[in-house]
Amino acid sequence: MWRPEYLFMLEQAHEEYWFYQKQIQDTEEKIRNQLLKQIATIHQGDISLIADDDKHKKKVKKNQFSTPIGPLLQQVAGVDLCRIPGISEVTALEYMAEVGCDMSKWETPKRFAAWNNVVPNNKITGEKVIRSAFG
Repeated sequence: MWRPEYLFMLEQAHEEYWFYQKQIQDTEEKIRNQLLKQIATIHQGDISLIADDDKHKKKVKKNQFSTPIGPLLQQVAGVDLCRIPGISEVTALEYMAEVGCDMSKWETPKRFAAWNNVVPNNKITGEKVIRSAFG
């Protein structure tokens, strides 16, 4: 026999789940629309270069977009950042949001890597590594 209070809690949890799914879907649509606006700005209003989303149907994984945004990111960045091992669409989008696409801020690729904190800080003396740490 089901207790009414448990059924009520289950109903509330079910409604909450679908509320959050709708919030996620709305956020993804907002992100997609913003990327389309940026592409339109880059190409003087022409967004016909964007690949058709139906060709890129994929199984949605946890913490991934339900619609492919890789082609949109590629149009904005000029390169396919998702081809870099370990970089997903979400990671590429977050990175572009933080850094942008203008790499002229850094004088060299080495400075960019150091700014990203992906270069080890090796303390070397007499060809011997004394200490190695990131950051």
